[in-house]
Amino acid sequence: ITNARSLVEAVLKELIRKAGKEVPTHGNVKKLYNIVKQVLNFDPSQKDLANTLRQIMSGLESLLSGISGLSNMMGDRHAYDKEYKPAKYHAELARNVALTFCNFLVAEYIHQQT
Repeated sequence: ITNARSLVEAVLKELIRKAGKEVPTHGNVKKLYNIVKQVLNFDPSQKDLANTLRQIMSGLESLLSGISGLSNMMGDRHAYDKEYKPAKYHAELARNVALTFCNFLVAEYIHQQT
């Protein structure tokens, strides 16, 4: 779970770096994603955007919040005893969401570069 969140953070920071912008030192993935949305011109309110694509783009933010929340609640990066003990399927969910999220962002970045 921690690795899934770290992957998202690393990909967001790399996209910011590739765009020639200053990469923040903080690890707040919501703030990093806001920068990446500007870099990739992700604006779900675009008039020429199909409703289904708009829903998916808006859903990316929900996925990001979920990964962050799951990592905070069930990840192993905190030294205190956790109230929640993750099951294997929780880790698989975090991994799959992180991979899908990152693959989409990288594919969109590459598409915009060509």
